[in-house]
Amino acid sequence: MDIQAFGTRLVKDKSGKVVGEEHFIEHLAEYVKPYTLVPRNADLNPTQPEQIVVPAAGQSADVTLAMVDEGLFEGAYLTAQYETSQRVDIPSPLMLVELIDNQRHVSLTGRPCQVQTVIGTGLRPFVLPESLPIDKQQPIICRFYDYSGSEARVRFQIHGQRLYSEQVDDARLDAYIRRRQERNRRMSMYLCPLDTDPTIGAGLTQDVYYTNDSNIYFEVRKITYVSTGAFKFRIIDEKSNEMQSGWVYSTGAIGTAQYPFIYYGPWLIKPGGKVTFRVMDMSGQSNLLKLTLCGRQHFVYPGP
Repeated sequence: MDIQAFGTRLVKDKSGKVVGEEHFIEHLAEYVKPYTLVPRNADLNPTQPEQIVVPAAGQSADVTLAMVDEGLFEGAYLTAQYETSQRVDIPSPLMLVELIDNQRHVSLTGRPCQVQTVIGTGLRPFVLPESLPIDKQQPIICRFYDYSGSEARVRFQIHGQRLYSEQVDDARLDAYIRRRQERNRRMSMYLCPLDTDPTIGAGLTQDVYYTNDSNIYFEVRKITYVSTGAFKFRIIDEKSNEMQSGWVYSTGAIGTAQYPFIYYGPWLIKPGGKVTFRVMDMSGQSNLLKLTLCGRQHFVYPGP
């Protein structure tokens, strides 16, 4: 909810004639504030409940992010900090993350995503393609997976704004919350990697695929990746249309969570659509690629 806390408005006399301007303060802004949501993990980690422990080559416990009090939280940014069990920072974590809308049993990450493709830092947060509403009745479940072979600690945060609707009786705030919840029934953020994480042989070319869920339209807005070496690629959509006029180098058309490549306009993938990524290694060695498409999922409900 975008509230203009201060501004200028016209002043009219009884006849409706404009006679000047006045400065005003929108007191509703007192009840819409920046807010950071951290995991509720006290049962799993009593001394540091905001910290998620990820076992070596294993999966963390499911951790809940939810509002304790009434009111709506809108998440807009994802950030995290990673460290080893000896409290040494991990600059390039070999880890995956999965987010689930627990109330509706809807996956917000179609498959686990490499964290460097969808989570940023305080300096450069990852901006969600669609804000994420969370309240007491609609918690989010997150889980992390390690593939480095070493135990790790994660401090994960969702940043956005909180609407303190329980503290004020204002029809505008109530109406906004209703509209936002209705929108979330039709669409939500969606982050999804390729069907598999390919390892491209030195100097070789390989086709890898993204297959869309049969129940959603996927509106792709960003594309991010991590890899162990340089590569170039071409994209062929589900109708066999080439989406580039030639080979494109990885650093020229794909970004990271902190610096994503943003498409000029939305790229819509239909339910069940299959997209081909033709990838050629340029590193001269075995090259592991993890690529994520980021956008919105529009739900397709069966007809009567």
